Amino acid sequence: DYLNYVSEIPIHKLKFGDEKIIKGQELWSRKVWPDPFTGLSPPGIVVPSDFRNTYCVMGLCSVDRRSQPFIFSIGQNNSDSAAFMAMIRRAIVCGWLKCGDFLILDNARVHSGGEADILQDLLW
Repeated sequence: DYLNYVSEIPIHKLKFGDEKIIKGQELWSRKVWPDPFTGLSPPGIVVPSDFRNTYCVMGLCSVDRRSQPFIFSIGQNNSDSAAFMAMIRRAIVCGWLKCGDFLILDNARVHSGGEADILQDLLW
């Protein structure tokens, strides 16, 4: 039923959103790999010594040619419903999310709990 319903919506009205929490250790590696052709190792990159830091990437995307394809934010401590709602409000204010668009999200708590419990009221 879902696929039949979504397949009848004009593609430019479909907007998708998600978030990904990335740990510092996933961003930085302390290993420096040698160049496979020369065998030389490039100089190391200075990385944060605390790999416990986490970052959150929140993003919205669409295939609407009338607007930019992505809106995103990257930051620390922004993986809660308040940050999610701030992104939705930003998308509405800048005209990226318009009346009649369909916002497709997963069932993560950040999309429905806390400050996001008013999301349906805001979008309807």
